Amino acid sequence: MRRRGFVPLAVVLLLSPLLTSPVAAKRINCGPPSTRTQRLGALTKGMSEASGMVASWQRHGVGWFIRDSGRPASLYSLQIKNGRPIVREVRVLGAENTDWEDITYSVGKDGRGRLWIIESMQKGRDPYIYEVVEPDPYKATTVRLHMRHRFKYPGQGFENTEASFWYDQKLVLATKSNPTHLYRFDALTGKGTHWPKYIGDLYGAPRISVLRPSPDHSALVASNHDTVSVFTGRGAGSPLEAFTGKGPAYKKTIFWGDNVEAGDYFPTGSCDVVMMSESRQVYKVFAG
Repeated sequence: MRRRGFVPLAVVLLLSPLLTSPVAAKRINCGPPSTRTQRLGALTKGMSEASGMVASWQRHGVGWFIRDSGRPASLYSLQIKNGRPIVREVRVLGAENTDWEDITYSVGKDGRGRLWIIESMQKGRDPYIYEVVEPDPYKATTVRLHMRHRFKYPGQGFENTEASFWYDQKLVLATKSNPTHLYRFDALTGKGTHWPKYIGDLYGAPRISVLRPSPDHSALVASNHDTVSVFTGRGAGSPLEAFTGKGPAYKKTIFWGDNVEAGDYFPTGSCDVVMMSESRQVYKVFAG
């Protein structure tokens, strides 16, 4: 969400050959990324306020992003062609964009891709997670909401949340706080209120809006509005707890004057990271 005193955010996207599943992606040995950055082309006018972006695990070279509150309840498919972003809008029927802050991806038991849209609590209401079956990024103009999941943090009131990711087939949320609190859902059924389990804290990278694990689980890449931080873990097969209770291995302020709120290893399996800002800028952060 845009705040007074900040210029619009930029989304960083990661580019490399796409693999069709996170299991295959983990076979790649990425290691921690560098902080070397390239500015790609900007999104078209009218596409400001990008607040979350994710790579498709099943569509080669396709990503999906969302826009912040006050914008349509829509998904936007994203491709990079000749160094320029190409965007198509897909309306989500049955959903409302009260405060959409992030989007992440999984594969359902039916083998179809799932997009999970995280809505924060900034409007003084219960937060929700919208589950959408991945539409055709080339032809679809609308898609129906599959399910809506209400959630609350255990023992907590308001917890602004702008970052999420899937780890070991479970959805993880990261609060925009200092330190960052990680919570994990065991299951999401759409019935009643879901209470995620507290996992641990990340130190030294406050108020993050992007958090993604590398394909080999050797790193968590975080970004607030202008600074990239890298937390190192123990690699493939290691638990999420391997990242908690410590600060980043290194960090660097990269996006001077830009509010970065979206990004992912893109396409799936890449060792580079692509990020986007609310000012429509798209960046590539290279692998180490």
